[in-house]
Amino acid sequence: MPYDVIVNPSGRLSSKRLPFQKDNTNVETIFTVSPEISVDVIKSIKNYFKVNYAAVIYSACSGAIARALERAGQNVPKYYMTSVIIPKPKHPGGLCIHAEILVVVFPLRSSSPEKRLKKVQKCLKTLSNSTAGGTYNALAKTLTVFPCKLISSGAKLWDSMAGTLNVAYANVAVTVGPDYYDGIEISELTTANSVVNSLGMMISMGGINNKQRKKNSFKISITPRL
Repeated sequence: MPYDVIVNPSGRLSSKRLPFQKDNTNVETIFTVSPEISVDVIKSIKNYFKVNYAAVIYSACSGAIARALERAGQNVPKYYMTSVIIPKPKHPGGLCIHAEILVVVFPLRSSSPEKRLKKVQKCLKTLSNSTAGGTYNALAKTLTVFPCKLISSGAKLWDSMAGTLNVAYANVAVTVGPDYYDGIEISELTTANSVVNSLGMMISMGGINNKQRKKNSFKISITPRL
């Protein structure tokens, strides 16, 4: 088995939970939507620092989480574990999700936003060359031949190991122009993903017509003093 396939999920075992995350999963969830963020602004940062678009997004979100923890009087870890969506090569065309989900350890506490951005860029570059996503997909297809009860037990075991997975990201590409449905222009697009199981926060991103929004779903119990 390739080395990176073993290394990719290993952070689940070694990472620490974010200090604002609680074990109780049966708590009320808050959903918030950010103001519109211009894609041109994100691209200008991307071009200035010579990083990719996703690095700017994930770095900004990491900085926001770090600032929220600081304002709540919490300890800010140097790193945190999360999951991101990585596009697969050779898109078949048409409207479909052609991507893989991989876990990654991103920087959280940093001496400057620029250093955090460069570290995130390095993490994403490593992921883009990883064979882990393809291997996981192949294993998932193989599991379909096993009884549902066995698969369910395996999923519960995997989730118990995912206790250090603090934040999950769902990043959908922003369209570059207006979109229409039955001849009517779509003026707003909001994606919403709720937190599940041991997650403390789910961040969804996307938008239309060069306008991006960030949506947060998080548990009330993770923000005791915010």
